[in-house]
Amino acid sequence: MSKNINFVYLFDFYKDMLTEKQAAAIDLYYNEDLSLGEISDQLGITRQGVRDNIKRAEQVMLNLEEKIGAASRYSSTFASLEDTVEMLDSVRQMAAEEGHKRIEDECLKIINRIEGVINGI
Repeated sequence: MSKNINFVYLFDFYKDMLTEKQAAAIDLYYNEDLSLGEISDQLGITRQGVRDNIKRAEQVMLNLEEKIGAASRYSSTFASLEDTVEMLDSVRQMAAEEGHKRIEDECLKIINRIEGVINGI
């Protein structure tokens, strides 16, 4: 079974939608990098049971992402905010070069506010 790192990202969004065993199996497999045998020992189920739980959980997360799209919306919003900070920083630099201290200061306030939002996400 090859690991798809995208499931780590989807797990952050959809872990509460999985059964307890599915969530545990995904966490141990992707986040703790344990083998199916090691997970089997920890969860007290067969290797095949672990594999089935992982495969079902992956399918649930893919279906949820297709229907809800929370992870892709988050990623898009985050990228948009980062782009906005870069654009504002360019404006701030131009204002500084041209001696527009008030515009420079206002840009810096907006940049700090957006970065606060980004860090809080």
